[in-house]
Amino acid sequence: MLNPFYDVPRQDIIDYDLGGDLPNDAEDIVKRDLEAIQRCVGIVAVVNEHTSIGTIMEISYAYIDYRLPIYVICTDGRHNHPWLQYHATKIFKTYIAFEQWAVNNEM
Repeated sequence: MLNPFYDVPRQDIIDYDLGGDLPNDAEDIVKRDLEAIQRCVGIVAVVNEHTSIGTIMEISYAYIDYRLPIYVICTDGRHNHPWLQYHATKIFKTYIAFEQWAVNNEM
């Protein structure tokens, strides 16, 4: 599992989402993130009331630029949102539903 915001020590990304100061290394963070996505065979993204801007951008890039399968676990009721429906290979309303599906399907 990869999370490029936590591959080096830094303050919590949620602080940035809430208007905190932009990190000095924003370009490096995004470039590392995109390089990590390129190395993936698929994406599992969690969309909930705490979802960061980065998660949504990662879903978009993974779909548009790399055509990766994207599995979204959406626990906040937005599972029918057109943008998620368009980009996601499959959407799950709970972690348990995703886990059950993953056990029965080769990813």
